[in-house]
Amino acid sequence: MCGRIVVARPTDVLAGFFGVTDVVAGEREPSWNVTPGAEILAVAGTRSGRRLGTMGWGLVPSWLADPAGGPRPINARVETIVDNGMFAESLARRRCLVVVDGFYEWRRPVGGPKQPYYLDLADGSEDPFALAGIWDRNAGAVTCAVVTGPADENLTWLHDRMPVRLAPDRWDAWLDPAAHDVDELLRLLHAGPAVPLRARPVGPRVNSARNDGPDLVTVLSGETQPQLL
Repeated sequence: MCGRIVVARPTDVLAGFFGVTDVVAGEREPSWNVTPGAEILAVAGTRSGRRLGTMGWGLVPSWLADPAGGPRPINARVETIVDNGMFAESLARRRCLVVVDGFYEWRRPVGGPKQPYYLDLADGSEDPFALAGIWDRNAGAVTCAVVTGPADENLTWLHDRMPVRLAPDRWDAWLDPAAHDVDELLRLLHAGPAVPLRARPVGPRVNSARNDGPDLVTVLSGETQPQLL
């Protein structure tokens, strides 16, 4: 699952980090609580290099006659992506890297309120990282979905699913506009958690989409990974 992300770094910094040759996204306000339906930053592959732009978070397939009337999935399950008519063509021809500094997941302890956790790079480097994404265009609007798979073994206590992360050595293969071999693309997605994450508890303000600010990722004291019975 992936339903809230953090993108706080300036566009030019992200462009440099991801080796982008063409930037079509302007400077944006940093956000520590980006929600579905918002415009998010993503890198797509072109014949001349990588392009950084914005896409609406919630995929609308090109063949949908009424873009406003259909579903807008924010996630695409890796197990069924080839068989799902909303995603299959995008997997084969329209892929992207969804740019994040981190994202949130929630755990609801028995008898207690749900607790949000902030997930970022396990090594503490604070670098941005890439989620595997697919995109499409309908009536001139570009939208995308994040590919999800089973959670890493060390994070199943928090959630049974996580977004698929792609390490830098997989970016070229994933973004290659000439790559249409679905089996090869699936191998990239199933190759294992190449980007380890850590999960740390944060305060409840992130529970509301109306709240934003760097305080949302302030880590609470206590166990980072609860020991479940």
